[in-house]
Amino acid sequence: MVLGWLTLVAACSTQRNLDNQSVIQQVQEKVSASLKPEVVKVDCPEPIKVKQGATIDCSVQLANDAGTVPVRLTQTNDQGHLDIELLAPVLSDAQIARQLRAVLVKQYSRSFEVECGNDPARVRPLGESFLCRAHDGSDQRSITVSVKDDATLSFVIAKR
Repeated sequence: MVLGWLTLVAACSTQRNLDNQSVIQQVQEKVSASLKPEVVKVDCPEPIKVKQGATIDCSVQLANDAGTVPVRLTQTNDQGHLDIELLAPVLSDAQIARQLRAVLVKQYSRSFEVECGNDPARVRPLGESFLCRAHDGSDQRSITVSVKDDATLSFVIAKR
């Protein structure tokens, strides 16, 4: 998920660096605007040299034990403009259940009830798998949900 871009003032020196405090503040603002729970802390390496196309990996710690989400900053020009990309999804069990229900309804053209648990929004690490249950009134199935490498979810319905 790309969250947008930032413009940062580079410090004056022979080798231009981005202002690390400005980077951290803007990452916190952009991530906070798109995620719940709130951002507690942002860690980025120092110094960050100004270079078009360069990427910087940072980490964003979330409140309420929701975990730490990795983010990637990409410099889109030599003036310090940055795109921010979350490298792992931050989802609640209810959000996952809604996504799964939409997939099932589209695939089978009927209504489903889906239960994935009651966890609030938290970082879902790449490769993580867990079970949900879906039923349509007459049939109930377990469904394995996995977080793929591109930070999307895949669903596999258990055979009878």
